[in-house]
Amino acid sequence: MWLAIFVLLTQTASLFAQVVWDSLDTGLSLAEIHSPVTSEYGTNIITILKIDPVQYEFVMVNASAEDSVKRTVVGWCKQKNLLGAVNGGMFRLTDNLTNTGFMRNFNHVNNSALSAANYKLVLALNPKNNTVPLMQIIDLECEDWNKLKIQYNTYAQGLRVINCRSEVAWRKSIKKWSMVLWGIDGEGNALWIFTRSPLEVEVFAGLLLKLNIGIKRVMYLEGGPEGSLFLNHPNKKLLLMGSYETGFNENDHNEVFWDVPNVIGIRKR
Repeated sequence: MWLAIFVLLTQTASLFAQVVWDSLDTGLSLAEIHSPVTSEYGTNIITILKIDPVQYEFVMVNASAEDSVKRTVVGWCKQKNLLGAVNGGMFRLTDNLTNTGFMRNFNHVNNSALSAANYKLVLALNPKNNTVPLMQIIDLECEDWNKLKIQYNTYAQGLRVINCRSEVAWRKSIKKWSMVLWGIDGEGNALWIFTRSPLEVEVFAGLLLKLNIGIKRVMYLEGGPEGSLFLNHPNKKLLLMGSYETGFNENDHNEVFWDVPNVIGIRKR
């Protein structure tokens, strides 16, 4: 048993030491990594899109601020002229519009309530001044929310995967999903992270911490077939949609983007 564990750790270290970034454009890079922890579903590829907020503007779009009609990430990108987008977060099934955590975009409030429980991270975008970073993930147990909640124009609260101490903060569970996450590295870059092959979240988080990419914090965006990552760049197109979700869609058959009410996209500055 110990030999098997040693071999797995050695293989993990070897694979992750070889992470290579493909530069798509100034401030935009892609890594596609073979996961050392494999699933019976999907390709077992971890996709990470690294985005420099100095070069790219982050744009939140809410169906609740438009016509209350959900669209796919492709549809939202076409409508708003975005280069790419991911889910803005999970949403309530009661109205199919409201984010499960606090969400505000300039003058539009999608959800005014700061969620409790494990919603310990808040993605903050579009700062009001130059005294704060262009983009950050606020850990509500580490930073002063009362100060930071007035420093940005755009906020999206979500579940904490990796906390302010760069530790896995997700409770151990046997459930697994395809998933899309939002991370931040030590240089302040956004990391859009996607796996179609389902894994337990805490296992996936542990793998991410072993990568030599300087990852610091990670927030959960969405899982299962609704998990979406789209990029339409001249040098690379990504059409990544999830499929497997324990107790809901336990297969790898989904081949289309699902409609979602809230997305966060990018435009070149």
